[in-house]
Amino acid sequence: MGRLFIYLAIVATVIGFIVLMPAGDYDPTSPATRSLMPQLVPIGAGWLAGLIMGFALAWVTRIDWRTLPEKIAEWMQLMRHRIWWMAFGGACAGVLLFF
Repeated sequence: MGRLFIYLAIVATVIGFIVLMPAGDYDPTSPATRSLMPQLVPIGAGWLAGLIMGFALAWVTRIDWRTLPEKIAEWMQLMRHRIWWMAFGGACAGVLLFF
């Protein structure tokens, strides 16, 4: 299932580049080019948001959600001393920055 999302993201990228390519010669002084750019920006932003969402969905489908709590608990147990040192360091940095 994750591969399907990746393939769909690749196809969306190719189609998006085709849509955003200008059809004719680019002349920045012509009024038609200037009036087209404000219309392409929202289209490109929507396409980019959809592409990022597709990549996020492809990443989320690869996570094994059943074993995730066990993996988090194992990681917390493995890193318990480092986590406390990071929290202590973060608190010290916060005191130094804010006071």
